[in-house]
Parts: sequence; structure tokens; C-alpha cells
Amino acid sequence: MKTLSFFFLTIMILYGFSVFYEAQAVDESLAMYFPFDDGKGDVAKNQSKFQNNGKIEGAKWVNGKFDQALYFDGKSYVAVMPGEEVSIGQETTWAMWFETDVEGQGAHLATLHGTMVLYFSGGAISAQIWTNPGAALWNPVNSNVFAKGGEWYHVAATWSEKSGKLTIYVNGAEKNSATAVGKVSFKSSRQLAIGGNDQITYPGTNLFDGIIDEFRIYNRALSKDEVREIMSALDVLPKGKLPIAWGELKRITN
Repeated sequence: MKTLSFFFLTIMILYGFSVFYEAQAVDESLAMYFPFDDGKGDVAKNQSKFQNNGKIEGAKWVNGKFDQALYFDGKSYVAVMPGEEVSIGQETTWAMWFETDVEGQGAHLATLHGTMVLYFSGGAISAQIWTNPGAALWNPVNSNVFAKGGEWYHVAATWSEKSGKLTIYVNGAEKNSATAVGKVSFKSSRQLAIGGNDQITYPGTNLFDGIIDEFRIYNRALSKDEVREIMSALDVLPKGKLPIAWGELKRITN
């Protein structure tokens, strides 16, 4: 009887996992997803359906928040030509995990030139979006969270043209928002740089010192709950949930 109960409980848990992963997979708005789990080589694989890969320029493979990640030494970055699949015009969400080596730095975490950037403003985690209400206009939002060296942070920034809001989240908590006027300028010919500024237009500038993991771009503005979900789901399922579930099974059936 105990064996039978164990069998059915196992099936139920595995079914629950499969439903979760299927739900994650069908989000058609996920335009870019770099888990940085490749572990070798100079190509970072984009695990979204578009599979537009990144070229690693000097960054090194290291242990990350989840499995592998990339270490940036202030001279390295990842270059991606985003293509038309990254439709930032009306809505977008950018998100990643990072750990900084240098407190108070003014580096960029990720930049799409003339469109959007995640960066540090005097060491505070910040975001900007570029709108054009007739003249080019940068719209910054500062989280007022100052990143400490050796600690992991999750940052997400969402933009909605309908609401005119650029909102920044740190570790799943909404920290600040700013109102922006006009439409976002997006050209797929521009370079997306992870770990620095656009290195075509501004070579050698605003390069990051630290580790970046789990970089994502969505073609919609995620809700507050969804931001927490993409942060905590990664934390629970790939590394923690399955071993905990098996531990619970053993406890229940013993």
C-alpha cells in the first residue's frame, strides 16, 4: 500500500512540474532568454523560440545564481543583434540576476542603443528608456537600491506605452516608476550589449565588473506578480524544488 501511495504521489508531483514548464514555454512574448548555462565556448545561446544567439567578447564562464553564468571583468561583454522579434515599441520587460564586484560603479548591465538600458547611477540600480515625442528624450528611473559587492540582485524594468510608465523592480519589489512621453525608438540594426554600453557606437565604455545570469526580454510589460514569479520560479524549480519534493516523498512514505 505504501509503495502504491508513493507511486501515485510521484506521478502527481511530476505532472505538476510538467504543467508548470509548459506554462513557461507557451509565453509567446519571451523574445530573448539567456540562461548562460552553456558553460563553454564563445556563443551564448538564446533559449527563446527565436534562438538569436549572442557573441561572447571576453566574458568567462563561472558558477552563477543558477548553474552557470558569465563573469565580466570591465573589459568584456556579450553582443547580440536583436532582430525584429524584439518588438519593444509598445511594451517590454527586461530582467536579470547580477552580482557586482565594484560598488558605486556607473556601468551598464545591458544596453540597446537608443532604446533602453539597465545600468548603475552612482551605484544605484537604475533603468532608462528612450522615447521620441518630437525630440529624443531619455527617461530615467532610479531604484535607490545600492548594489553591494558579492551579493546577488534581481532587477526587472517594465515599460508600457499605454500607461506611460517605466517601472523598476529589485528582488521582486517595485521600487520606483517614472512617466515617459512619446513612443520608443527601436531599430533591429542596433546592437544589444549585455555587460556594457553599445560597443559599436561607444567602444570600451560603461563595461560591467561582475557576474550576470538569466537575462530575459519580454515583448510585454509583466505584472508585479509575474516579475516575482520569474525571479522565484528560477530559484525554486531548477535547483531546489525537485530535490525538496523527493525529500518530502521519502518523509511521507517512510
